Amino acid sequence: MPSRHLLEHRSVTLDLSAIKSADPFGLVYLAIYVGKLIEYEPLRLSINLGRGAFARHLNRMGVLDVLRRDTRVRVESGTILPEFFGKGSNPRILELEQHTVADEDAAEALSERLLDIIVLKRRRDLLARSELFQTALLEIIANVSVHSGARQVYVAAAAVNDRIHLAIGDSGMGIPARLKKSGIAEKLSCSGAIIKALEPGVSTRVGRGGLGLTTVSDQVREHGSYMAIRSGDGEVVIRGENTTGRDNYHVLPGTMVEIAW
Repeated sequence: MPSRHLLEHRSVTLDLSAIKSADPFGLVYLAIYVGKLIEYEPLRLSINLGRGAFARHLNRMGVLDVLRRDTRVRVESGTILPEFFGKGSNPRILELEQHTVADEDAAEALSERLLDIIVLKRRRDLLARSELFQTALLEIIANVSVHSGARQVYVAAAAVNDRIHLAIGDSGMGIPARLKKSGIAEKLSCSGAIIKALEPGVSTRVGRGGLGLTTVSDQVREHGSYMAIRSGDGEVVIRGENTTGRDNYHVLPGTMVEIAW
């Protein structure tokens, strides 16, 4: 959240000119962070991207279009020069998009679209597991409308080191705050609360057991994939059978999940 000092100055400049690149996780994080900043009506935000590869990358991934939708945001990127792809580039699979997820029907529609883009068009070798992947995507996206208190979800995907990385995020309540409010994780750290949310049956939905993140994490472990979950100031990373948690990150408004196949 903006500090009192920022609010008193009525404007903020976010200098990103030194950044060279960002994976889908970073792109979704940037969109959520900017969206949270401009919730404060007196605040105007200037973003300096410079003229290098990062500005071109954000333009290619559709991030600039998303950021410029709000008149309180001014993006200074200079001239975005033509780019040439070479070895080591991260070709876009899905530009940064913002979707309204008001109910589980909307979540299912978005999960089907992501499945089509990622599996059917890019990774047909995963086709035999497409039903499992759609279940995982649906569970993550449905958490936005059901648990977070938000209705907006950001998604982006790119190829990174021969893997497809998909990031999904929202700016809602966040997993730790939600579980602590319900009395499930009152004494746990943020990473501890996230790990708790991975357990079968943990849910804040009255009368329904929680299987969403459990289903996703089980699939990640079974198929040797990678998943990172950030919420509050905690992060939990799953790589195969290993699960690790860390705290004291910069506080994230909401929850972000990245999965790599």
